[in-house]
Amino acid sequence: MDCAARKLYAAVAILALLLSPGCLGFHSRQQQPAELKEFKETVIAMDTLVTIALYVPSEEKAHKVFSEVRNELQRLEGILSAHQPGSDVIAISAAAGKEPVKVSPETLHVVQTALQYAHITQGAFDITVAPVLRLYNFDTNNPVRPSVRELERTLPLVDWRKVHVDEAQRTVFLSAEGMELDLGGVAKGYITDAAAEILLKNGVEFGSVNAGGDIRLLGPKPDGNPWRVGIKDPVNPGANNWFAIVEVRGGALVTSGDYERAFVEDGVRWHHIIDPASGLPASGASSVTVLAPTAEIADILSTALFVLGPEKGLELVESLPETEALIWARGEVFWSSGLIPQEGRGDVFYFTVKDK
Repeated sequence: MDCAARKLYAAVAILALLLSPGCLGFHSRQQQPAELKEFKETVIAMDTLVTIALYVPSEEKAHKVFSEVRNELQRLEGILSAHQPGSDVIAISAAAGKEPVKVSPETLHVVQTALQYAHITQGAFDITVAPVLRLYNFDTNNPVRPSVRELERTLPLVDWRKVHVDEAQRTVFLSAEGMELDLGGVAKGYITDAAAEILLKNGVEFGSVNAGGDIRLLGPKPDGNPWRVGIKDPVNPGANNWFAIVEVRGGALVTSGDYERAFVEDGVRWHHIIDPASGLPASGASSVTVLAPTAEIADILSTALFVLGPEKGLELVESLPETEALIWARGEVFWSSGLIPQEGRGDVFYFTVKDK
């Protein structure tokens, strides 16, 4: 694929997701069905604000769905969190190098999916990076980064190939003592999908789930128009500061950016997206947005592509079905072949998704 044919030179950088279902000031071409009303609720799960929007006939129906979503997200956090006592993740890390740990079906699924994509990305995504992450503090009031010696001592603990899954026994085992799991690059996407599945099981045809930028959309908007998702400018990622808008009719979008958790020291930006090979912040991109069928996969790939950079990243994306990406790197914007730029939209770039 000729990446050079699909790159823009721009004076501004991108990207981060700002879900904007109808809040960008555009008029609908069709009318929303009269029997449907929009309801929204925000809850906290996995240290993330999760906003659920759904279109149903009654407030009673909405409250029922929201209640089920809250209960499910609370249950999943108790299983997948690396900070909640009694979680599968904490139990797996505590037993590293000692014994396999029996886990829930949900944990088994997430770990197996993560290992599958660790293989596909050749280790650019790695759920064993937790020991290295512990060496950093991205609080700008008290920033900490590891020394070379600390990285040399810790990096041998980072290796996804040392995670052993026994599907029949439903166990997960870290083969070296001191290893730890970090599901932060996949769990948020997984809980986003879980919330969306509850909407679907309750007969909700139109809606969205936004877990801190991990977005899952149920079909188009009720009026038949596509959802418009604004992608933030990471140099100035304030409210309504978007560089591009992508029109989509369903699926998931996730953005990873080096501005989300970061500090600057001696002119160098130290951010939370770590290259598992070096233990240092990945330098392959500044921001990555991935479109995929599920938020779980988009979450994984947004991290992996950040590490891989635009050339290898887009090569990978082109090999995956129903997957697209926007990558800002080295002052340029790259996009995959299924994203079609629209002309004549002023200062904001517009993309639609090619029908396949």
